[in-house]
Amino acid sequence: MALLLLYLLGIIAQKIMFKLNPYKESLFSFNLHWYYELKGKVEKSKNADFIKMTFMVEVNGSAYLYSGILENSHLNPDGILERIVISDVTRVMLHKNYHKSRTARINLDRMIMRYSEIKSITIEYLVVVAD
Repeated sequence: MALLLLYLLGIIAQKIMFKLNPYKESLFSFNLHWYYELKGKVEKSKNADFIKMTFMVEVNGSAYLYSGILENSHLNPDGILERIVISDVTRVMLHKNYHKSRTARINLDRMIMRYSEIKSITIEYLVVVAD
């Protein structure tokens, strides 16, 4: 019973810390770099409404750029990124640092990519501006 109480107190304390220190730049932020990057909570002055991700993947010796809106991400217990889930996916094949063909929209609901297969990632924080 005491262990359960301590576990619950730890969960509550963690939620309070995230509430009081929601940004990567916060004084008492956790050492979870991917969490803050993929939640769009890097700086107080930049709150992302959407996060657009582009990552390069090599398939059979050819490099492809996949882009889409971040839907979800999965971290392992150590806070290391394992999988990225994106929607509204487009793909471009690269050839000698040039786009070989135009961007192709991929007809699917979501794409799940393992981090171990990704060569590089770019993150773009998008903010909706009301007129």
